[in-house]
Amino acid sequence: MSKYDLDLARVEVIYSDLSKISAQSLEELSAIWCTPEEITELNQSQNQGKNQSRLLSRMLLRYALKLMHPKINHLHWHIENNAMGQAVLQGRLDRLNSLKLPRFSFSYSYPYVAVAFHREAIGLDIEVHDAELDYRSIAENFYSPSEIALMDSLPKSDRQTFFYHLWTIKEASAKALGSGLRMKLTNINVDHDPKDLLTEYGHVPVRIFDKKEVFDKSTGMKLRKRVMVKEMYSQWFIIKPNVHFAITQDHANPIALEYIEWD
Repeated sequence: MSKYDLDLARVEVIYSDLSKISAQSLEELSAIWCTPEEITELNQSQNQGKNQSRLLSRMLLRYALKLMHPKINHLHWHIENNAMGQAVLQGRLDRLNSLKLPRFSFSYSYPYVAVAFHREAIGLDIEVHDAELDYRSIAENFYSPSEIALMDSLPKSDRQTFFYHLWTIKEASAKALGSGLRMKLTNINVDHDPKDLLTEYGHVPVRIFDKKEVFDKSTGMKLRKRVMVKEMYSQWFIIKPNVHFAITQDHANPIALEYIEWD
């Protein structure tokens, strides 16, 4: 990871496997890389796995900030949630007045935790394949009829892979927009051949739609129509067997992966 600044032509990603870190090691590491307030805040869930994933994601974030800005104490970075519930760097340290603060996106799906960094808006999603998941029911709630039809057109053995790749692209895109799952995923349109999403790596344009009030010349009236409001770019990966991964950003930039072992 480059020091002091992020190259506009790159996205950096750090990811780690929580199952390789003992509870004691995680506690010791969190005392080094997180503030006491963060440790309390990130341990609020009744789900211990979620708490551990949130702590590790914060540690990965601070670790990356330390690599980018080695002269800054990693605990001096102020991180808080914005109005949409996304963690952001707030304010500027005196010595960073002339530096654009990095944008980042968290994602975790046990046991994997990942953080992506870029100079511009970025969205990241990682999902571990669950063979028992009722993906068809989820698709009926979050996918458009045409997307479900595409999924159903594939051999049964390929449908879950298609579901996960499309899901990670959609969720990464929603995160890049700053809305997360508050946005209807049916408004995120991915142009693709369904077989493309079965590959280990690929990239697609992503078009964001919304209902807007437009003037209809034929009737002389304002009508609410579904119109494209933004185009983005998403890349997907299979980083390990049955681990699906997607990043969405505004530009077709390459992805740099860095694997961090905490031991």
